[in-house]
Amino acid sequence: MSSTHDEMLGSFTGTRVAHRASFSVAAPPSAVFPLLCPIRENEWIEGWVGRPLCSRSGVAEPDGVFLAGRDVHEPALYVVSRYEPDRLIEYVVFRPARSVQRLAITLAPMAQGTAVEFSRVFTGLSPEGNRELERFTTESLSAQMDELGQALDRHSRSLLRE
Repeated sequence: MSSTHDEMLGSFTGTRVAHRASFSVAAPPSAVFPLLCPIRENEWIEGWVGRPLCSRSGVAEPDGVFLAGRDVHEPALYVVSRYEPDRLIEYVVFRPARSVQRLAITLAPMAQGTAVEFSRVFTGLSPEGNRELERFTTESLSAQMDELGQALDRHSRSLLRE
């Protein structure tokens, strides 16, 4: 890298945190997949707020762009980077000047529902972002995913009863 790049970027190096979590839900992949959308998550994640920025359908679709999160004052930008209905959805999640995350959610049919795997890779984009990622321990991320898994399963079960 040239000295011009060094001057522009400084000596900052981003921290990286990776985490995987798996759980199962009672509903089939065709019922679960649409819920893995920054808009539909309003239905089943407590305190979640999402809105489309660029989406013909208003929900997750190839190249859809959304603002979403639990903190309405600092939502993240979600960009759909892979979209394979009932099998895989992947997002690039950007928190300006703080972090970027690759979030891949894979679904697999099971006899009694769906196996769900979340794969997350976070990268700090600033010293502040690196400090935030330091709080992402295996225990805290696992607890967060347990909470999401239970909420998704509850909501999926309620949809099956309708």
